[in-house]
Amino acid sequence: MSTPALITMLLAQGTVTFFTLYFLFKVLRSPAQPEESENP
Repeated sequence: MSTPALITMLLAQGTVTFFTLYFLFKVLRSPAQPEESENP
């Protein structure tokens, strides 16, 4: 695999991993909110 292709692949995987972990921690660290059911 050529060097530019390897760099592009690593940047793409790194970006996806970063956003995945960011939203995961964002959800885990958010305070638990009471569920509002649609059916009373």
